[in-house]
Amino acid sequence: MNDKFPELVFGLVGAIGTNLELVQQCLSEQLSTVGYVPVDIRLSDLIRELSELNPKWYQFPGRTEERYYELAMDGGNKLRADLNRADAVAGLAMASIKRRRMKNKLAEKLPPKRAYILTSLKRPEEVSLLRDVYGASLFIISAYSPRSTRVDRLASQLAEKEFHNRIAAHRAHAEALIMRDEDESGEFGQDVRETFPLGDLFVDTSRVTDCTEAIERFIRLVFGDPWRTPSRDEQGMAFAQLASLRSGSPSRQVGAALSDYRGDLLAIGVNEVPCPDGGQYWEGDNPDGRDFMYDRADTSDRMRRNLLSDVLRRLKELDVFNDKGSDYNQLLDAKSESFRLLRKAQLFDTIDFIRAVHAEASALFGASGRTPNSTLYVTTFPCHECARHIVACGVKRVVYIEPYPKSLVAELFRDSITVDQDDTSPGKVHFNPFTGISPTTYQQLFLLTKKQRKAKDGTLIRWGAQNALPHLHISYSERATETAETEKLSKFQDDLKREGISDDSVSRTT
Repeated sequence: MNDKFPELVFGLVGAIGTNLELVQQCLSEQLSTVGYVPVDIRLSDLIRELSELNPKWYQFPGRTEERYYELAMDGGNKLRADLNRADAVAGLAMASIKRRRMKNKLAEKLPPKRAYILTSLKRPEEVSLLRDVYGASLFIISAYSPRSTRVDRLASQLAEKEFHNRIAAHRAHAEALIMRDEDESGEFGQDVRETFPLGDLFVDTSRVTDCTEAIERFIRLVFGDPWRTPSRDEQGMAFAQLASLRSGSPSRQVGAALSDYRGDLLAIGVNEVPCPDGGQYWEGDNPDGRDFMYDRADTSDRMRRNLLSDVLRRLKELDVFNDKGSDYNQLLDAKSESFRLLRKAQLFDTIDFIRAVHAEASALFGASGRTPNSTLYVTTFPCHECARHIVACGVKRVVYIEPYPKSLVAELFRDSITVDQDDTSPGKVHFNPFTGISPTTYQQLFLLTKKQRKAKDGTLIRWGAQNALPHLHISYSERATETAETEKLSKFQDDLKREGISDDSVSRTT
């Protein structure tokens, strides 16, 4: 047993076209400096190898280099669908970790310090399963790259697979792959959009030096360097995340924090229903006018549904429907396939019917006019309604974590807002993705528990990579981790057997 130097697991998340190879390389180098042996596991390879060993279960029809990425996505989707498990690929990763550990133990070659790097995770359920098993020893790194950069890089990779330099000819193909990867329809498809915000560290791969420095700092924090403290952006986003916990919204909790140019906090905000005495409702207020106190469903969803019903009724009056589709009420059945299709209509992107004051607006109101040249930290990308207030108040910069597909900021405010661009031109508000330590991991890595800054004689202690230990926020037990791993894998392997996939096939793959 080796609880002093626990196994570590790093899961990488990044939209297709992101330079995850750079992240993996930087991470491996930094782990080596603290004496840990990096073990690389490519999840797409596990899927492909398992598929090839089980031709009756899945085949690669018409396999070509041009379809390399589609086939990898198809394989993962089919594995998840056949097993009825959205976390199936994480199951393969766990099997691979256990297999490598047992193989090394039998050969007596197990390094005393080892870290597994999983490239790459595509669904939030995969992260959830890995957290259940590996707990505090799991770290998720979400890598960002501007969309234009990802398109260029992916188009170049597609061209290389066909051994020619016509990169422009592959841009449309690259765009289609990126759209699929971000948010594929269906419960078992690619869903990087929802997985990305679950990161413990957010890095920008646009510049090699920035990525390298970010990962070096992260590893030093994980291994207990007491002299690494939060950046302005990390503290600002931590305030925003903390504020979001107050929200009683039935849809999502959103928090915002407004800081001046020095990083000092000006105001915080949350998406919550306004109170007639001013401000917004709090827990314990009497009366309590928050939505969930009076409604059994989201008021905005109900209003949009009523709008759709009104349109369908009027179309029926105009005799637009044929006999087969005359009962428009069937189209409104929330469980029907027809309603799921209608639910994707732009009508349902409207945000006009919520009672809550948005977190961004709440923070701007609370700043009492101290908004010019400020930075607004928001847990979720602002909607286009809040964007106009942000511009009007003179906010200089907006930093966010979660995307918000319904937002039309980029389309409606081209004159005043730049989104996800390396653009520092004056006169515009810059919307940038957050980079740094996640607000959910903030306390774990910056709290000084188990860290020491000075010796008994008062001299300052300097951090050294050679003697560094992982700084986990809860006690680690290798036995408990391996027990949890075995229990989860037992269920996963039972699911595989039902599909005719033997333990031997999985072992040979992983």
